[in-house]
Amino acid sequence: MLICSTSRGVSSCFVGMLVLVASCLSHAGVVTYRLEVDNTWSTTTHPGLFPDAAHFSWLGGGTHNAQVNFWSEGQLASPGIVEMAESGRVDLLENEVDAAIVSGTAWSSPAWRWWFCPGETSNGSCGVTTVEFDMDSRFPLITLATMLGPSPDWFVGVDGLSLRTNGQWLSSLIVDLFPYDGGTRSANSWNLGGPLNNPPEPISLITQETGQLVGPASLGTMTFTLLTVPSGVGSEPDRLDASIGLHQNWPNPVRGGTNIVFRLPRDSAVELSIYNVQGRQVAQLFEGLRSAGANQLWWDGRNAAGDRLAEGIYFYRLQANGQAETKKLLLLR
Repeated sequence: MLICSTSRGVSSCFVGMLVLVASCLSHAGVVTYRLEVDNTWSTTTHPGLFPDAAHFSWLGGGTHNAQVNFWSEGQLASPGIVEMAESGRVDLLENEVDAAIVSGTAWSSPAWRWWFCPGETSNGSCGVTTVEFDMDSRFPLITLATMLGPSPDWFVGVDGLSLRTNGQWLSSLIVDLFPYDGGTRSANSWNLGGPLNNPPEPISLITQETGQLVGPASLGTMTFTLLTVPSGVGSEPDRLDASIGLHQNWPNPVRGGTNIVFRLPRDSAVELSIYNVQGRQVAQLFEGLRSAGANQLWWDGRNAAGDRLAEGIYFYRLQANGQAETKKLLLLR
C-alpha cells in the first residue's frame, strides 16, 4: 500500500444495429478502480471551525494524460474549477473534461452528484462514499475536486494523480485531503459568496499562516483500490470482487458507434439502456439473460425508433443482480 499527501502536489511522490461480440475484453489496457471518499471533517479535527451541514459537494473531474491540466496550486482557476469551488456544481468542469476528450488528452469525466458527508452531519443530499470508475493505460492520471460546503471558494481534491507507475497499476493508494483556496472570493466565513477578488488570485494551499477559517488540517482521505488486474493483451481481467462492472465505452466521443463492455459475476438477467440528460430513456440496448464474465455490445448512436440521436451527452445504465451502474458518453455526428 502506498500512502501519499496532496499537501504540496501529490502527483509528484436502443433499437438500431446491435452486434453481440464474444465475451472477451479486447481493450486490455482498461482497469476498474474503487474510490472511497472518507470525510473526517469534525469538531475534533477542526475545533470551533466546523459549520452546520458541513460536507464535500459534488465530486467532478476526469481521467487524462500529462498533456492536459485541470487545476493546480499556483495557477488561476478555470471556469469549471471556479463554479465547483464557489457553488459545488461540476457542470462546467465536466464540459472542460469533455473538451479534452475531444482533443484526445482525456478519456472520461466521472462525476458523482451527491454530497460526501462526515459522520457528524445528517442531510438528505448525502450519498454513498464508495464509487467506481475505469482507467485506461493511455490516460493514467486522475483529477478530482469537490467544494467544502458551505464556503466561499474552498475545496479539496487531487491534481493529476497517477495511478500507474513503471508500467504497472497501483494496487492501492491513500491520499490525504488538505484544503485549497480557489482564489476568487475573499470572504472568511461559512457562507457561499462574498466579495470577489479582482483580479482573481492563484489557487493556494490553506496553511496556518493564511488564516482561513477552515484551518490547514486534513479533512479526510481518498482511497483508490484496484479492482481488476489485466492478465495479458486481449485477455479478460480478473475481477477482485463479486460486483457487476460497467466499463467506460470506447471510442468516446462516439462518432459512428461505440463498444460498451460490462462484467457479470454470474449468469444474470440484464438491462442496458441509454438515457438523455433529462433522464429519459432513449434506447434499450439489451434486456435478457447474459453469461458471467465480460460482455460486449455495440451501439450505433440511434434511438428506439432507429433515428440518429442529436449530438450531446448521454448516459448508459446497466442493471443486474439488484445493482446498477451508470456512465457518461459524448455523442458527435
